[in-house]
Amino acid sequence: MPTIPMLGSSPEEAIDKEYEMINGRYQRFMQSFESDSYSQEVTDVAQQAIKMRGYIIVDGKDEDDPNGERLGSLTLNYVVKEEFVGNIIISNYFDLEKQRCTEEKDYLIHTISNGSEVMSISGHECVETSYGIPSQCTRKEYFSTYEKDSGNEYPGSYQDVLMGNSEGNKVKKPTYLKKVSDYEIEAMGIKPYINYKELCEQGKCAFSEVGEPKVELIDGYKGSIVFQVLDQFGLPIEKAMFFRENRWVIINKNKINIPSEEESDGQGQKIPIYPDKPDGPSITMYSGNGTTHKGGKIIDELAIAFPKGTSGMPKGLDITVHQDIYIFDCFVEHVIQHYSPIDATSTLE
Repeated sequence: MPTIPMLGSSPEEAIDKEYEMINGRYQRFMQSFESDSYSQEVTDVAQQAIKMRGYIIVDGKDEDDPNGERLGSLTLNYVVKEEFVGNIIISNYFDLEKQRCTEEKDYLIHTISNGSEVMSISGHECVETSYGIPSQCTRKEYFSTYEKDSGNEYPGSYQDVLMGNSEGNKVKKPTYLKKVSDYEIEAMGIKPYINYKELCEQGKCAFSEVGEPKVELIDGYKGSIVFQVLDQFGLPIEKAMFFRENRWVIINKNKINIPSEEESDGQGQKIPIYPDKPDGPSITMYSGNGTTHKGGKIIDELAIAFPKGTSGMPKGLDITVHQDIYIFDCFVEHVIQHYSPIDATSTLE
């Protein structure tokens, strides 16, 4: 499993950025919902975030032999205070057919450790025992010092210091993705694959879905894929969760990172169509973030389009895109997607 890249240089910054992304999406959704243009966003849930901070105190005891009489047996008593920062995530559900909010809401807590303090520690190890059966510990060495593991510092610090959600009584952790079949995608009312060139040949040219005025498309395609987030029990996580992706492209052995729309102020990253012509024609890509749909589904569109006035899709076009998908900061899957003249394919690794 790769190292989990946090959103910021500190726990506070990571939580602040998560807060801004979630609430930014909520504001944009509400604006489109109120202006009756919400149908452009294929979603039935919008999330809000409320910041929180606090601490827990763990008064614990570890022992590998309850009787403490075995040679090498350890007994450790400790009191540890751990501070955390986080967000309370509120999922608001919408009935798009009735054009109104529902009364249903779900709640989830996401936290990151902000440092720990050992308030007290004591313990001993049995270093000598008597002969005979059963043996007895005759000499103990008591601990006089301790050392904290450097791996517990940010960004390797523990997440979900305090956790919880409003779904049942099981703690469910996003663990991996399952690719939804084309048949299931069609049942959701989504077309898995649209060929713009074929539409034009039928006299039904498609138009770009981004920008104004709309631009007529003469070549390219849009492939829609759907993943379902499963928990550690292999079951879908029904409730809405915030997800994000790190996306990059490898061209001529060069890695090109693709920022999110927020990170690039809407500019995205231009990717050259011809690997051997870095200054030639290009397409713009973004890394996405959003909210899972009911059933733990992530809808991702793989699109490449050539408008009227261009020569259409060049021969030999083949761009490979890598995505690391995260639920909050929890890595769940690496996805490889391909842009090519004949299809849009996706594989899980």
